[in-house]
Amino acid sequence: TYELETGTDPLDASDFKKPPYDDLNGFVYHWSQHSLLVGAEIKRTSATEAQVLTNNQGQYSFDETAEGSYDLLASQSVSQADTNRTITSADALAALKIAVGLNPNSDPDGDGPLEALGVSPYQLIAADMNQDGRVTSADALAILKVAVGLSDALLPSWKLIEDSQALWTTHNDKSKVFNASQAYALSYPDQTQANFAAVLLGDVNASWKPADGAETLSHDHFSAYAKATSAPLALWGIRDSDQDGLSDEQEDALG
Repeated sequence: TYELETGTDPLDASDFKKPPYDDLNGFVYHWSQHSLLVGAEIKRTSATEAQVLTNNQGQYSFDETAEGSYDLLASQSVSQADTNRTITSADALAALKIAVGLNPNSDPDGDGPLEALGVSPYQLIAADMNQDGRVTSADALAILKVAVGLSDALLPSWKLIEDSQALWTTHNDKSKVFNASQAYALSYPDQTQANFAAVLLGDVNASWKPADGAETLSHDHFSAYAKATSAPLALWGIRDSDQDGLSDEQEDALG
């Protein structure tokens, strides 16, 4: 059907026209709040560089990409509001708990059947304030310095991580935190979409809030991705009590 539509002979293997590829595209979202981020910069590097910004729906697209290998670097500027209203002593305490082997996430129902969500690899990245690949008491102190506004505090920054990487199996321990500063390598058109999860360094309890009216990804998106990749929904701070790939929220809606 495609060959007839494009004017080639479907019975001649030497007469064909290559189907068009999707543009290299994707979106940027907060790892736990799932809100789409506007104005994130995606830089595509190879022999020549190109860069685009995410639009009001958190999406980006490169108009033309030749076949080949590329590195993608994603970045987002930090506002003073991001720091002032988000990073507090509670984040420092959460980092300290991770450092000593405790789960900082709260139990939603006390003695009830639900348990605290496990620590997400994205949460470990947020806790690794000094970015040395480990979560230690030094990170807790560094976050506390940010919270109280000391002049020698490390500067918070956003780290954007391409989300098809299986961090839940490779970087799920406090002593092996993913290096979120590295570029993401892909081969186009073998891969035409790269989505990025955004993590604010120091925001260990994921209390960052998006601007009013920001668009948000639904649990359906993460559920479909989890089923395709075997990723746990807890990676994105989503509760899936029976671990069947549907969130508790989705199951409540389905009855």
